[in-house]
Amino acid sequence: MTRKKNGGRSTLNGTHRLAIIAASRANAGRGILQRGMCQAWTRECYEQLYGLMFEDHHKASAHLAMRSWQNTPYAVDASEGSLPGDILYIAASWRNRHGHVGIRVLGNRIAENSTRRSGRVRGGVGFVSLAEFGRVSLIVRLPRA
Repeated sequence: MTRKKNGGRSTLNGTHRLAIIAASRANAGRGILQRGMCQAWTRECYEQLYGLMFEDHHKASAHLAMRSWQNTPYAVDASEGSLPGDILYIAASWRNRHGHVGIRVLGNRIAENSTRRSGRVRGGVGFVSLAEFGRVSLIVRLPRA
């Protein structure tokens, strides 16, 4: 975990803070709990840390949000691999026309609001492994908050 010294106190960088926020919200079942609201749930997590700094990327679906992030300095090619606190997008397909999004947390897990019918997560919000999440199309790595 990356830590910065600040007057004798240790503070987490922005991406790790986002991982902690997402894990905490998923553990507590907080936020938008409806299925199909993965983008709104993810947005709630990063708004808690960044406020409205990234409101231009608040879109109606994960697919539209992913497209809005693609040409920004925060976009990371999926082949580089993800880190805790990264926002992970799965592109839309013929099976899922809205795409999917979650936030990587510690322990190779993804905090998400699942749109899938398999019942993998309780109440729509919870965790899946990196392998279960699916093929990541885009990683968004936000700056220090």
